[in-house]
Amino acid sequence: RHGISSDRMKRAEFSEHIIFFAGRSWIVKIFAPFRDCFRREKTGLEFANGKTSLIIPEIIASGKFENFDYLITTRLRGDSMTRLE
Repeated sequence: RHGISSDRMKRAEFSEHIIFFAGRSWIVKIFAPFRDCFRREKTGLEFANGKTSLIIPEIIASGKFENFDYLITTRLRGDSMTRLE
C-alpha cells in the first residue's frame, strides 16, 4: 500500500494501541478507535516538525484500515520508554 517493507516485525509490549517495530527503520501504530489519539498524535508530529532541536519521528504514511486509523513513522534510535518505568 505504501511501498514500505520490512523483514522483521515485533510488537511493542506496553501500549493501549497496537504498535509494531518494523525492522530498524519504521514504526507502525494502529490506534484504538477512542480518545481521539490518532488526530492528536498526527497533528502534534506535524506541528513539531522542524520547530525544535528534538529529534521528532517523521510521518511516512497515515490512513485508515478496516476502520482503524494508523501512522507509519520513522523509528528513532535509542531505548523505548514506557509509562511503567
